Amino acid sequence: MSASLRAALLLLWTASASVSFAQTPPEPAHQPKLGVVIVVDQMVPDYLTRFDSLYVGGFRRLIDNGALFLGAIHDHAATETAVGHTTISTGCLPSRHGVIGNNYYDRNAQREVYSMRDTLSPLIGKPIGSGSSPARILEPTLGDHLKTHSPASKVFAFALKDRSAIGMGGKMADGAYWFDWKTGNYVTSTYYADSYPAWIDSFSAARQVDSYYDSGWHKLLPEAAYAISNPDNSPNENDGIHTTFPHLFTDHSPQQDTTYWDELYATPFADEVTISLARTAVKTQQLGADNTVDLLWIGCSAADATGHTYGPLSQEIQDFYLRLDRYLGDLFTSLDSLVGRDKYVVVLSSDHGVLPLPEDLQKLGIDAGRIHPDTVRAALKRIGEKVASEQGLASNPIKDGIGDIILDYSVMTGRNEKALQDAVAAEIRRLPYVKDVFGRDELLNPSTPHRTYLQKFRNCITPDRGPDLMVLFRQFYLIDNNAFGTSHGTPYDYDCTVPIVFAGPGVVSGVHEEIIRTIDIAPTLAMLLGIQIDHPMDGSVLKNILTRE
Repeated sequence: MSASLRAALLLLWTASASVSFAQTPPEPAHQPKLGVVIVVDQMVPDYLTRFDSLYVGGFRRLIDNGALFLGAIHDHAATETAVGHTTISTGCLPSRHGVIGNNYYDRNAQREVYSMRDTLSPLIGKPIGSGSSPARILEPTLGDHLKTHSPASKVFAFALKDRSAIGMGGKMADGAYWFDWKTGNYVTSTYYADSYPAWIDSFSAARQVDSYYDSGWHKLLPEAAYAISNPDNSPNENDGIHTTFPHLFTDHSPQQDTTYWDELYATPFADEVTISLARTAVKTQQLGADNTVDLLWIGCSAADATGHTYGPLSQEIQDFYLRLDRYLGDLFTSLDSLVGRDKYVVVLSSDHGVLPLPEDLQKLGIDAGRIHPDTVRAALKRIGEKVASEQGLASNPIKDGIGDIILDYSVMTGRNEKALQDAVAAEIRRLPYVKDVFGRDELLNPSTPHRTYLQKFRNCITPDRGPDLMVLFRQFYLIDNNAFGTSHGTPYDYDCTVPIVFAGPGVVSGVHEEIIRTIDIAPTLAMLLGIQIDHPMDGSVLKNILTRE
């Protein structure tokens, strides 16, 4: 990012700051020099408890020495990657930070947009066109707050996904890097830099990402250790065929095409590479090495791909977390050496949870299932035609969408938008796989009577972003065109509940049963690191985990 743009952001946020948290920063002698936030994509609390006895590395250290919250929630309906990462980093709800979905309807542009798309910020060395930046994020991240008051501080974010790295790093990061599936390199856009630093070029040239091709993915532990998970040959995993270990890569080497990198995505090795890059940044950029506070954000994106492919009860997910435990252990050992064990704070959380495979739920007697999107589209078409006939409309008022529905108000006279929203919503609620429908007008109207899940949907809409209707499908039902694997994206507990762990100097260890929200992470970490917050956050400081010296 250019110096002029960085200065403009500093001026903007300083001038517009209206509320400042009354914080008492730690004494300089006790203040940690580095904050490390690890966001494991699609991690549920069960992974910390079910595999507890098998952990020997990073998870072991966090469980034994950290403040654990196993019932934390994302307090919004759109439990997706971009939303979750940005919520954690800003301490604000999506209705304020503006990232209300991976993709969302921009009402000013009257089209769906990708949350991190910025055609004016292409990848370095690539032509103008499809690019990525934090331009659509409306609130400063924790790193932005830090850079505003301490320009010498360093802020870096790394992930496989651009929406993860950018959502964490924010607008003033010294670097946000993500994986390019066309080249096998970690890249960034011209928003953050004009060229790649030598340490990034050296990391890419070492080709760690290609080192897994020959061996493939084998189980880490003896067979007996995996009895706590589903049988290895569960038929609804992956493609229904390649469901068992070992998972070998195809005959297409990294030098031939990108197939190998695509397959690597749903393995623990892809996240090992990201963590290795983060370790390189700590060493080469000397994070935590001076008297200024630095921030390191790490997004473990491959956890999401693995979870989608095999499901949360699979042996693959178990092996993934056993390996991630070792990778995080290596990271913490490096930080002990480079920064000092008592000089950094670690936060672990996740951007969302996941629905177990519907077939696994059915075996437990739970009403669950898969519904193909075409089934929903056909039903919506019939509903639109019925409403048009009954209301005397010119044509079908349902313009687009399945779960997030856009209406065409031009087909009606008088333009009573709420009346049309209500009429269409009433018909959609009749569908057997629909729980509720929330209209745009009722979500933006603070006097709308409360009903279950209304507030979580309200937290996912802004006046100029979001659809006309938001559909809540029935619990445990997956709307997906894939007959295998699973997904997320609802306000139900299985998608909203995630772990939160704080560990390091200034933190009292122990297990906490109270429910907290992911928006509490940023203000609490700000308190631990002595970061001044000028803009109000929606979250609160978790004072009960802080030492009182």
